[in-house]
Amino acid sequence: MPCMMRIALDWTPNGNHVGIFVALAKGWYKGAGLDIELLSPHQDNYSQTPASKVLSGVADVAIGPSETVISHHHACRPAGGEGVDLVSVAALLQQDDSAIVTLKSSGIDSMKKLQNKRYGSYGARYEGRIVKQMIQNDGGTGEYEEVTPEKLGLWNTVVNGTTDATWIFMSWEGEEAKMKGIDLNVFPLKDYGVHYGYPLVMFAKPDKVRSEARENIASFLRETARGYEFAVSNKDEAAALMIAEWQRLFPEFPMDEVLVRRSVAAASSTFLDGQEKWGTMTADRWDSFLVWLSENGFLTNKMQSRNPQKEHETTLDGLRQGDAGAKVDKAAIPLEELFVSDLLQ
Repeated sequence: MPCMMRIALDWTPNGNHVGIFVALAKGWYKGAGLDIELLSPHQDNYSQTPASKVLSGVADVAIGPSETVISHHHACRPAGGEGVDLVSVAALLQQDDSAIVTLKSSGIDSMKKLQNKRYGSYGARYEGRIVKQMIQNDGGTGEYEEVTPEKLGLWNTVVNGTTDATWIFMSWEGEEAKMKGIDLNVFPLKDYGVHYGYPLVMFAKPDKVRSEARENIASFLRETARGYEFAVSNKDEAAALMIAEWQRLFPEFPMDEVLVRRSVAAASSTFLDGQEKWGTMTADRWDSFLVWLSENGFLTNKMQSRNPQKEHETTLDGLRQGDAGAKVDKAAIPLEELFVSDLLQ
């Protein structure tokens, strides 16, 4: 009997996910004894985050930024309580293709000019403080309004002028903007002193990685690596395979085939490391981001909530304005607990 595994995507299907769709289409997962089910956030309108799906047992593996993993090692810990840790098992992207963007027509052509404007936020733990730091690093005070529309509609709020800026992947929303003739101001994090980690990783609960499920996760990653390495060398075929699988798995969700092809082509340069391998992670990359978070005071023990009611909760405004709880020593977050690198060997 094949082993069922549920994989929670970070976003609706896009070029960043092409390797998974390739492995599905080619039957590689089934050949490894796996029955893979993809969970897309459009199915529940993002009522649960990918991390929540893993922690609640809805998903076995999920996709999200590396800060999701770090956050769960120092958040969600009421006084005397246990943590709810996650561990990264592979880097989905090696290069950061994400950026804060504004419309060219807005006149907000620098992060400093985002001051006192409206930023459309995903409500993530470090997000607002990273944006604030970018504004400050560009010479501003860091004040702005952080609003939280429906996550899957964030990009559209910038297009229609409801918000002034948001955080996107250039290989997805950025490609859509090019297709539609929407000119953007693009602010990559690295240009504003952010030592960002891996923009997307795959993660699981540590007990899964240590249990008999470990080999199933390893098999999933090996076949996924085949998918991404195939996609880099065969962009057009990979995009066609993804389109076919998307239509089979999510017939209810509309797809722009031209955008998918453009997205796969744009994202393909971000998948592999210098040795042309997918999924690899280094301690130096994790540590660099962890050091940056620590030096800027982002490692704190309060967690974000849209309706804070408990002592260890605060609002997004609270996080930015200093109501973030006690600082957590970087040494309390061992690198070896953040990621494992042997599952792809």
